[in-house]
Amino acid sequence: MAKLIIYFSLSNNTKKAAQKVQEITGADIYRLEAKNPYPEGYSKYSKVGMKEFEDDIHPEIKEKIPNLEKYDTIYLNNMILLIRRLFLLQQLGVQVLVNPCLP
Repeated sequence: MAKLIIYFSLSNNTKKAAQKVQEITGADIYRLEAKNPYPEGYSKYSKVGMKEFEDDIHPEIKEKIPNLEKYDTIYLNNMILLIRRLFLLQQLGVQVLVNPCLP
């Protein structure tokens, strides 16, 4: 059964979590990155993310995405507080469901 971890990380905290999941599952791993990098620092990248959300902007993905059809299980791992603002997952054709209670 083939497994894939797709993660998005700006501060590398999510990267560490994804690598831990990889250790446990033995899954392949893919870092989801925007073609045009986000600025460093929460106050800077959160403004960019909010603008993307408000303007319904879907940034281009930096590298080719693995063929998702060859995987039975796909783990999506990203910074939950930014999931509404960062639309990279939608570029994968993944429907992102968000808890409406999140900021």
